[in-house]
Amino acid sequence: MITLRITLRLVGLTSTLVLVRLLAPQDFGLVAMASVAYGMLDSLSESSFQLALIQMKAPEPRHYDSVWTLGVLRGATIAVIMALCAPLVAAGMNEPRIQLLIYVLAISPIIQGFENVTLVKWQRDLRFDRVFWYQVFSKITGSCAVVCAAIAFENYWALIVAPLIVRAVMVPLSYYLSPYSPRFTTSAWRELFHFSKWLMVSNILTMVEAYSIVFLIGRFFGPRSLGLFQMAMEIAHLPASEVAAPIRQPMYVGFVKVMDQTDALRRQALEGLGLVLMLVVPLSVGLAVTADLVTPIFLGSKWTNATPIIAIGALAALIDNIGYFTHNLYIVRHAQARFAVILGVMQVVRMALAIPIGAAYGIVGVAVVILVTSMLNCFTWFMGLSSLLRVKLSDLLRVSWRITTSAIVMAIGVRGLSLLWPYSGTLFNQASHLAVACFTGAVLYSSVLVALWMACGQPPGSEADVFHNIHLFLTRLRHIRSRE
Repeated sequence: MITLRITLRLVGLTSTLVLVRLLAPQDFGLVAMASVAYGMLDSLSESSFQLALIQMKAPEPRHYDSVWTLGVLRGATIAVIMALCAPLVAAGMNEPRIQLLIYVLAISPIIQGFENVTLVKWQRDLRFDRVFWYQVFSKITGSCAVVCAAIAFENYWALIVAPLIVRAVMVPLSYYLSPYSPRFTTSAWRELFHFSKWLMVSNILTMVEAYSIVFLIGRFFGPRSLGLFQMAMEIAHLPASEVAAPIRQPMYVGFVKVMDQTDALRRQALEGLGLVLMLVVPLSVGLAVTADLVTPIFLGSKWTNATPIIAIGALAALIDNIGYFTHNLYIVRHAQARFAVILGVMQVVRMALAIPIGAAYGIVGVAVVILVTSMLNCFTWFMGLSSLLRVKLSDLLRVSWRITTSAIVMAIGVRGLSLLWPYSGTLFNQASHLAVACFTGAVLYSSVLVALWMACGQPPGSEADVFHNIHLFLTRLRHIRSRE
């Protein structure tokens, strides 16, 4: 799943680099304006019914048929609302061209609604290799379609038509890969809604939070500060979003397998937490301590003020994703309501602090508020695990202290390097300094982590899992060579 995330990013980046040379900035702007309504409606109506299918011990055909039917109805509803709102959105944004774009874009959720719901069986069976190839093929098809459309249309219509082509290809393909004859029924809607109602509330709260921060910064600090903040936070979230997020999906399936066995679930959760921490902590902390190099190299001199936001945001993203790790545990233990209540309360606290502190200290103050409230969120969610799984503070310290210590040593070493070797303003020297800092940090982190693990008697955990998998890889490699 991590490889999938990186592959999709690389394919998307490649197509974007081609498109920016074929289309004008206003083309992207028009499509972004037309897509606002779709994005909001899609987030508001996200049902998480597929999570319910994964969690069911033996879902029946009526469950799959009901999810498929509700998906079709959802897509049609989104399309109708988009069509009705198109004139209002065009008038509100003072751009009449986007009205027709919204009408055409409304076809997309209709097609998407017919996608084969039994693809979720791949996740139930832990066949994430099939998920990988299906989504990679979809992304490559989309990239090829949008580039060809850009050459043909030479305007914004390429960005509207290409997604429709992709969905028209992928929906029939989904039935070829997983044969399924859907039946139009909603007989299982009560069971599905009972599971997903609080997740839907959580999705709405998350969307409200995101737009509230955007509105707050845009309203009080203007578009320049908003653009600076969004770009900095996007970079700050990269290590966590590209590593921690894709890990959570297969982990959720694993949790479902043992959700009725408290001891096994607790053991699996702690092992999973150790893996997430071992991978994400050095990346996020490393980004935080090298933000003063990352900003000029990747963003340029115009974005100098983004440096403190990237540093603070990287730590906030790290803590957020550690907290997000608990979300699937709340789901499998049927505590979605508690999770949604905690999320809502924490968002109120975040906004209550962001307004006065942001007014006093600007967007850096907003970033600090996000960091502080992320710590509070994480603490609250993990405290909830004490009753859900009987997880003790000593259990959490056991899986985290070696990783935390190694990351602190790494951060001190990297910052010490910058003091001993001040970098000049040339791009080449900055890139060289960043490369050396990354290498130094990797060596410090890994060596300290291994040394601490060996000093503790090589206990079972994430370190042992990594060494075990390296051993398996080398064994397979030797077998392949011996056959040759």
